[in-house]
Order: sequence, then C-alpha cells, then structure tokens
Amino acid sequence: MHCIPLAVSGKVGGIANLKLDQYVKQPVGQMYHVVTYGKGNMGSYASQLEKKQRWMVIQYVKSEQQKGSSGNTTGTETTADSTAKK
Repeated sequence: MHCIPLAVSGKVGGIANLKLDQYVKQPVGQMYHVVTYGKGNMGSYASQLEKKQRWMVIQYVKSEQQKGSSGNTTGTETTADSTAKK
C-alpha cells in the first residue's frame, strides 16, 4: 500500500503551502492570531491547544520553513506574548 500525504493527495482543498514567501515572512504574532482565532477555512485551535502549545506550533512551522526557503527567519526568534496579562 502506497501512502500519499493528505496535503498533496487532492482529497482536501485549501491547505496552505507554508513555505511560500508570504508565510515565511509573516510575523509570528500574526500566525499566532490565526491559530488562536482562525482565518478563512481554518478554524480556531484555541480550545484544542493551550497558549504555550500554540506558540510551539508556530516555532515548529518557522523552523520547518527554514529548511529550503528563501525567507530570512531563523526559526529561533524569541517572541513576547502580546496576550500575556501585565
């Protein structure tokens, strides 16, 4: 049995290619907002992931983007949590 990744199988539409420049250059805060509140076909993950886990997802995406992208992110940026209570 040959397995084809769901994202490229054609069975699910609307999956973003996160290695495109528009996503590579997207600020981490904006990515966090999308994961938290959703955008377009992507729903919110706030009820499934704790705040720290959402930041971990963003860090993972940024580190994977560095593998072969032309963007200028390092994947190791330290990001202040703008949602933290002061």
